[in-house]
Amino acid sequence: MKFIFKKAPSEFFEESPIVLMGRGHSGTRLLSTICDLLGVSLFANNKSGSGDTSDTKFTKAIISSACDVMGSGNKLEGIDVFKKAVWKYFLLHDGAEKWGWKFPETFLIPEIVHATFPNAKYIHILRDGRDLAFKSHLTDNPLKKLGKLILKKLDTFDKPAHIQAASSWAYQVNNFLSFSDSLPSNQIMHFKFEALCTDPIKISTQIADFLELPMTDDCLNFIKKIDASKIGQYKENDPTKLAEVSQYLQSDLKKLNYL
Repeated sequence: MKFIFKKAPSEFFEESPIVLMGRGHSGTRLLSTICDLLGVSLFANNKSGSGDTSDTKFTKAIISSACDVMGSGNKLEGIDVFKKAVWKYFLLHDGAEKWGWKFPETFLIPEIVHATFPNAKYIHILRDGRDLAFKSHLTDNPLKKLGKLILKKLDTFDKPAHIQAASSWAYQVNNFLSFSDSLPSNQIMHFKFEALCTDPIKISTQIADFLELPMTDDCLNFIKKIDASKIGQYKENDPTKLAEVSQYLQSDLKKLNYL
């Protein structure tokens, strides 16, 4: 079904939204807060503490588009649903100079975002897949439509939860890295959650520079509170399950310099 945009001018699709990318529980909440304190309008839901955009109609459209992509195999399936929703979302920002959003399921539809906004800027936070294997998320939950579609595609639907989560993380990360390879350097920034925890001032300054925004006192005060003890949380889990995850993700962890 095609939507007709009677209100969105063609110039809208020339916008450069700031899109925060990363599998859920990768530190995307920290990234959202940093960008918010730097002055990016993210329409974040501060009550939930997730940093996700509070426009539920927009987030539901993102999930719907992600389900269409995973169900069809067509990476642009569901683009019309996304375009309609993102125009309405944009109107909430009331003319903000820099705007964007954080919602982890967007990680599954980078091609749709790029086809809609060729000038979009992406900030990608990457975290050790062994940590993510022990953190449940919608995209590895077999009881949710999106999680079910992903796990069936990866042939891990009947596997233990830690392998399901590991497979979903690996798929999402590799898909986004493959997509981002074609982007110019001024449109993509990658960094690791672990680097943000160990040197928050350096990484936050790089984020500010990438966004062409000045560092703020509020941002500096926030990043001083980042807890570095969250690095390597996978070590706290069952050794047998951890060994299974490490074996399953071995090639990906090596490629990403985690081994």
